[in-house]
Amino acid sequence: MATYTVIGFTKDGFDRFTNVTQADDEQEAATKAIQDEFIKREYRRAPETHTLAELENKTGLFIAGILEGEHENLNDTIDRHADA
Repeated sequence: MATYTVIGFTKDGFDRFTNVTQADDEQEAATKAIQDEFIKREYRRAPETHTLAELENKTGLFIAGILEGEHENLNDTIDRHADA
């Protein structure tokens, strides 16, 4: 299992999130990240789906990127580049 840092955003695009997870591949990491973030926001499990796109549409959380490894302070780095 590898460690991945997943970057995502909400449907309206105003709120982003990052999640560090261990998974066998990027697809599994993205799914785990959305499920974890949904639980944090909604206090319930994400709906069952068959594909990542379906999960994104049902939760309103979308994946923007996946980096292999654990990256700390990623939100600060994103903010600095967004303000530049």
